[in-house]
Amino acid sequence: MLVAEAYSLTGQFENAYHHYTLGLKEKTTVEALFGFGLVALKVDEAQAAIHALEQLKDMDADFVSLYKPLAEAYEEEGLYEEALAAVKEGIAKDDTQVELYVLAGRLSERQHEKAEAIQYYKEALLKDQWSQEAVQRLVKVYEQEEEDEALIDLLQNQADEYPDPDSLFALAKAYHRQEAYEEARQLYEETYPLLKHRAAFVKFYVRFMLEEGKRLSALKALETFRAHTSEPLDDELEMLYEDLLDER
Repeated sequence: MLVAEAYSLTGQFENAYHHYTLGLKEKTTVEALFGFGLVALKVDEAQAAIHALEQLKDMDADFVSLYKPLAEAYEEEGLYEEALAAVKEGIAKDDTQVELYVLAGRLSERQHEKAEAIQYYKEALLKDQWSQEAVQRLVKVYEQEEEDEALIDLLQNQADEYPDPDSLFALAKAYHRQEAYEEARQLYEETYPLLKHRAAFVKFYVRFMLEEGKRLSALKALETFRAHTSEPLDDELEMLYEDLLDER
């Protein structure tokens, strides 16, 4: 198994997979099954990973590290209920693993269980309030559900410590919808240098600038976008661009 482990550590997963397969024919240990399961996922052999990790669970259900890759293998096969069940087993064995709560949230989203997903992401943040993946995923769910107050409550105290531009953009939109214009203005302007080449951001930014009566700022944003990206403006922005040009 040492050869397989060495290949795995150096990223040579195909070779590692081959040597784990040979080694497991001679001797089956929980460590070898776990290593094989991880490598099988790396080489897109989800079914082999499931077989190995289920065998490992039968041998030692308290081997808590097995549950995340087992759930991920189930997920790869589209077995979302089995994946979520595996995550829940893992949490029951060790409730300190933040990544299990995040994975449970993602799997709940796949099954359109938004309320459950939100709860899992919140649990992840109780374990680690700066978990970037938990914050990002929770922000997306809040946006989809238009839960502006919850989104604002989540991010307003984290903005300085958590300068993720997509989350700041989401916060700006939430303030905008809630008619908290000063806060929205500050965040749009703060985020502009980071997202000025992204069409979705430019659309909201331009709309806000126009609402604020800052037509020159809106025109400059559209000109910058056109000059530095190959992505075309949508029909609405193209019409706005032409109208603003005519006014200049």
